[in-house]
Amino acid sequence: MKVLFFSDLHLGTGFIKTSEGSVDRLEIGLDILDQVLKLAQELGALVVFGGDFFDSPIMVPIKAMIRAINLMNSYPGVPVYAISGNHDLAAKALDPDNYPETSLDVIAESVSQFKLMNKTEGPVFLDNGYAINFIPFFDNKEAFSKAFERIMSHENLMGEKSLLVIHQTPEGNLLNLPSDFEADLSSFHRVFCGHIHKPGFHKNVLVMGNPYHRDAGDRGQEKFVYVLDTKVEELAAISLKYPEIVSPALESFTPSDETVSLEFDGDVIELGGDFLPILEANSPTPDHFDFIKTLII
Repeated sequence: MKVLFFSDLHLGTGFIKTSEGSVDRLEIGLDILDQVLKLAQELGALVVFGGDFFDSPIMVPIKAMIRAINLMNSYPGVPVYAISGNHDLAAKALDPDNYPETSLDVIAESVSQFKLMNKTEGPVFLDNGYAINFIPFFDNKEAFSKAFERIMSHENLMGEKSLLVIHQTPEGNLLNLPSDFEADLSSFHRVFCGHIHKPGFHKNVLVMGNPYHRDAGDRGQEKFVYVLDTKVEELAAISLKYPEIVSPALESFTPSDETVSLEFDGDVIELGGDFLPILEANSPTPDHFDFIKTLII
């Protein structure tokens, strides 16, 4: 059996500047989803999604919802198991016993082969001794710990090939962000983690990252989806086709007494406060711009 893992699709609106010019983010995201489903169909794989299907936690564009549902219904033979991420939630997730409805519930009601695992305690069993457990995003450590302890209580399911899918900030992530949960993940053969967009490994945790260039913070990064072959026990990272975000050209750098104005490819950002001494002491570069854009976005 083969399983295709991916995360952080972030279907939304707006345009991004790429190597192919200004591109509609919704079109890129839907094309990535189509590539994922087509690849899974060719491989005879089931799909596991690690959260943040949509970009806005408050208002999902109707166009994005309808087109995503229609696209997934065009692949009826591809089963999808998913958890919700923080961007899929309009309300805070604070209790495993009362998980809020999310935007993915609408998809689950509209796509028969789409299974939302937010409220499911039991694992999905694969062949060759593999099983996948799921924990959706939680806003506090206590709620995550409660959900985690429930999974760990199924001792007969915690074999050497037990997998876990989560949407949190793990320790050892490549952005050096502090972990937002407390749990010993060492009992799992591998943990597939969404939420952080820069992919990387730490111990047995695979931070999947997003599968395409979504914003300036992704510039220069290679993005992947992952295929696990349970028969031969191999995991492969596969790059899909997507337009790459390129370095913006600096057009002007205008310091004043309280702010610094940066203009890159027609985009102007005014900064003050903590950013001011940093930018005054260094010549502004696209790397500064990417860092600033990441914080703002």
